[in-house]
Amino acid sequence: MTMLIKFLWIFEPPDLSYFQFVESYPLTASGKVQKFVLREQAIKVLGLEQVAKTKTA
Repeated sequence: MTMLIKFLWIFEPPDLSYFQFVESYPLTASGKVQKFVLREQAIKVLGLEQVAKTKTA
């Protein structure tokens, strides 16, 4: 039984709190998605301001 649980653990669905449904994406003049704007919005919605300030390599 534990082997089955470990196998099914791989297929666990992601946490739905990380999904955000939008009507439209922020686009550049050439029609590309502005990923940095999406990233900033996600940081605000998820309350990750302190984590986002952390310097990485």
